[in-house]
Amino acid sequence: MRTVPGSLFEGVTKKHYSEKLIEEFRSQLIEQYERAIEEGIRPRDALAIVLTWVAAENCRLDAGSYIHP
Repeated sequence: MRTVPGSLFEGVTKKHYSEKLIEEFRSQLIEQYERAIEEGIRPRDALAIVLTWVAAENCRLDAGSYIHP
């Protein structure tokens, strides 16, 4: 039984996202994560910052304040 998706975007309709956009977004996240570490933020703290942001965004989306185009 697989509980973790093989891809971050598994199940997402491809017509909504281009592979280039997805890779660019992922690349920027990695780039900024590495920069934060180079500038002295501990890796786990950097990840905690990202996860805190993700949780806040998820709550905001659940509240219905985001209208998908």
